[in-house]
Amino acid sequence: MRKKIWRGAALGVFTACAALYACSVSYAVSDGMDRNILEEMLRISKEQESKITGKEPEYISDTRFLAEDRTQNDIRVMSMAKQCMETGKEQVFYMVGKNFAPEGSILPTLFGSGIEYSSTSDCQGEWEGDSYELVRFAVKPAESEERSEEPVLSEDEKGYWNLGDVVAQKIGETTYHFRCIDQNYQGMALFLCTSVIPANTGSGYEYGLLEDGTHGYMFRPGPIVNFGDSSEYKESRLRGWLKEQEGQLLTSPSVNVGVTKGYRGRTESGTYDQFDSAAIEAYNLGSQHLMDKLFIFSLDEALRYREYLWDAEVPSNSAFARGYWLRSPMSSADQEESGYVYVVDLEDGSIHPCAVKPELEEDEKNSEAKNVSGVEAAQLQELAVTSSIGLRPAFLLPQRD
Repeated sequence: MRKKIWRGAALGVFTACAALYACSVSYAVSDGMDRNILEEMLRISKEQESKITGKEPEYISDTRFLAEDRTQNDIRVMSMAKQCMETGKEQVFYMVGKNFAPEGSILPTLFGSGIEYSSTSDCQGEWEGDSYELVRFAVKPAESEERSEEPVLSEDEKGYWNLGDVVAQKIGETTYHFRCIDQNYQGMALFLCTSVIPANTGSGYEYGLLEDGTHGYMFRPGPIVNFGDSSEYKESRLRGWLKEQEGQLLTSPSVNVGVTKGYRGRTESGTYDQFDSAAIEAYNLGSQHLMDKLFIFSLDEALRYREYLWDAEVPSNSAFARGYWLRSPMSSADQEESGYVYVVDLEDGSIHPCAVKPELEEDEKNSEAKNVSGVEAAQLQELAVTSSIGLRPAFLLPQRD
């Protein structure tokens, strides 16, 4: 589901708020706008806020709606949108810009793909040398992407799992579907998540005190923004987060997912599951014992289950789910730390090594020297640590006759 983002065309300076809202106001032609028009903008804004919160208009401050710059705009828009979203249905609120055009680009940053919004300029004009604009925002929770009709089974309903059986399992704060892709994985049924969990899961923006003593937006990274500090799966962010979720898998057994091989090479772009596995060379790294309930595939398992690799649902914020990590590092006979781990690239149709953290261009590395502030600075912080590669977990369930 794509976010519906659009902005209505600005109306002329002499658009009559009186005509739009059947209110009795007057215009001062010499100034382009009478004080009464500004008061009407604020009245409309307060009355709409009252409908949402139940608070009487006379007790709502003008500053709740007035914005003179980006920071004021974003603070007020986020606050009002949050109130609207909590109602669970479409709501309308207003902003009044003073020498500034209110807009809602901060909303996808705050709500991700969970919001649909529009903004429309309803009235604008000038008074005493300042320009004012009334902007109407409509926000609502985004509709969930429709899933194909398939039965979702509970563990109580099944004794023996068949290929294609689907179960629902909560991971973090979200319930995902897992499909059985092997009936005899070490004597158990192997279930692979049908979707990719994006790398920005759990990330967000906070408004607070910055290091330079000013107030602004700061990026708060989530638990799986990148693979980790090295190519070692044992110490990775991904494994750490999955271990925290294992308590939700009541009947899943632990399995050894120790990383024993490193690899070199890559499959050809666009070959998808028709790749030539000879293009990838394996190196023994030694034994490793890791017992986990939730895990991600090794490259060896990816080769084994190639027909399922690209059959994955990608969420709306696909910029952070363009592929998913495998737990196998790029390595060689000398076993030196490479800083690269293999991924299944959903867009390129290949399996290849990827840096465990984003590799930024020189101008991005020097972004602190740029004249940026507010949301843009926070977005640069996000891009500096957040990979475009997501997570696709798997687990086992016992087979019972």
